[in-house]
Amino acid sequence: MELRSHPVVREILGTPLHRLVFSRNELSNGKLFRDHFWSGECPLGSIWEHELGVSVTSPAMTLLGLASVIPFPQLLMAVYEMCGGFAVFRPSEAIEEAMRKYWHGGSERLGFWKRVMSTKGAPMSLWMRPPLLELDELKLFASEVAGHRGARPLAEAAELMTGPCGSPLEVQASLLLGLPRRLGGMGLTDIENNKVIRLSSDARALCGKSTCRADIYLEARGAGRPVDIECQGAVVHDSNESALSDSRRIAALQSMGIEVVPVTFDQISDARSLNAMVSLVAKRSGRKVAPKSESLLRRELDLRRNVLIDWNVLVD
Repeated sequence: MELRSHPVVREILGTPLHRLVFSRNELSNGKLFRDHFWSGECPLGSIWEHELGVSVTSPAMTLLGLASVIPFPQLLMAVYEMCGGFAVFRPSEAIEEAMRKYWHGGSERLGFWKRVMSTKGAPMSLWMRPPLLELDELKLFASEVAGHRGARPLAEAAELMTGPCGSPLEVQASLLLGLPRRLGGMGLTDIENNKVIRLSSDARALCGKSTCRADIYLEARGAGRPVDIECQGAVVHDSNESALSDSRRIAALQSMGIEVVPVTFDQISDARSLNAMVSLVAKRSGRKVAPKSESLLRRELDLRRNVLIDWNVLVD
């Protein structure tokens, strides 16, 4: 069967296919392939043998390949996805039909992947799955390939990641809020994603759980209070907290002196709304946010253009 017409290529991967070659004589970019040249030996474990009989690059090696061909903010987004507990995949009509026949109305799972449903019960392009790569693994890999094209931005991206996320909205909010101002962010560089909060006895009585997780967490400074920024998308969240109502969870955190600030995509996609939220979070947590210069505002605008995109076309 011609590679272009193979079902995996036609229905899932699409073209051009990104191909790793080890000789300059093999370079032949065209409609089917987009070639990437690698000189010397590949790092140990960077090439995986797939059950379909082909060799594929590991998640870390894939990120290295992306590091030199996509904008840095979008490289960060790819790092968050591979090191996080989610993936974005929009199936073709043929794949959707095949999955409907496979599930027969049961739980929408494919191995360790579970599809997320909207609040109206519609299947989405968001999937929950275990991380493909640990952050420490990525940092070690970046040090091993130092000197190769893309290694420097990949290492910087690994250092800037603030923790595993469970959805694109959490990543987008984390980048806009947590990146340094020199990169266009709001400068809340000490945020922590997926923070485990151990509840007090009173808080446990309010919500019936011993712990909960904060999407984006800031410790208190001075006379401020800790802040939990909760990302609210149009999906049914599937987590250890899914049985808790928002009101019970918020009451439990507030009983411990933790401020809970909800955020939606509409809020972070509107610059004025985002700035108002940052001012609120800074005030509640005991931080100061200085006005941005014209140069910093231009960098913020550039970051927003790169981050507030359709995640389905992140690396097209």
